[in-house]
Amino acid sequence: QKVLPLMRKRGKGHIINIASMHAGEVRARPNTLPYAIAKSGVIHLTHTLAKTEGPYGIRVNAICPGFIEGGEHTQLELIKKVPLGRLGQPEDGARFLFT
Repeated sequence: QKVLPLMRKRGKGHIINIASMHAGEVRARPNTLPYAIAKSGVIHLTHTLAKTEGPYGIRVNAICPGFIEGGEHTQLELIKKVPLGRLGQPEDGARFLFT
């Protein structure tokens, strides 16, 4: 809210939101309600801001990573579903943001 007026005045800017590859889907799982609501909200926020701020030269995108190695995402079955043949690494997302 604070920076958008400055971006509009400059006529350019870029907002990057972090969501999840499943954020646009309804996936009912136990104990995931806050996460599901938050990530779905990020997707809708991104779409809305892209439409309302695009005319001012402000780009709005969301990064929606898939399975990242660590925690519960280390099962061999998940790796078989990933076309790259490996789970994502935390550095993969950071590399995208800072290159």
